[in-house]
Amino acid sequence: MNVGKGAGKTKHFFCLVISVLAVWSGCARPPASVTTVESRIRSILEFPVVEYVYRDVVYLGDTRSFLFIKTLDRRLLFSVRLRVRAGMDLRSGFRLIADRGNPKRIYVQLPASRILLVDADEGSIRQYFEFGERFSRLEYTNALEQVKPKAEEDARARGILEKSDENAKRIIRSFLAAAGFERIDFLPPEIDREGKLRG
Repeated sequence: MNVGKGAGKTKHFFCLVISVLAVWSGCARPPASVTTVESRIRSILEFPVVEYVYRDVVYLGDTRSFLFIKTLDRRLLFSVRLRVRAGMDLRSGFRLIADRGNPKRIYVQLPASRILLVDADEGSIRQYFEFGERFSRLEYTNALEQVKPKAEEDARARGILEKSDENAKRIIRSFLAAAGFERIDFLPPEIDREGKLRG
């Protein structure tokens, strides 16, 4: 399995989200209402920030014999591009908390990053050889489903979730700075139900 870390894709997502949030934030001015800012960010729902792109080579083979006579022998080798996308689901686990003593300071609680998509691009399939009876569409699909977990496992091992956390904080920080906040602090997920900071 070959992997490209999808730097172009990551940059694309980063620029897209920044552009959308920049339109909402407008020019520099006194900090916007925390409720307004939070609802605007939350409206994005799924927040994709990192995508890794893989190319995997898949081999299918099927042989059958009857009384030591081969009755079926078919083989297929092809490559396919896979995308693993990570980000955050802002429908839960996301909060903005105002600092009552400093209107230009805000606390941000983000949900943990997760894998949003593992997709095999069937349009990218490149067949190297096929021998014997053709494989069915269902057999192709089953083969693709079997390579997806390997791509996801490798992406996790290469730190896609940590990269997603890092990029998400950078994007949110840029948006909140454009909305007028001068100090932006990120909190761990654990805060009490009244929104008060622990410690």
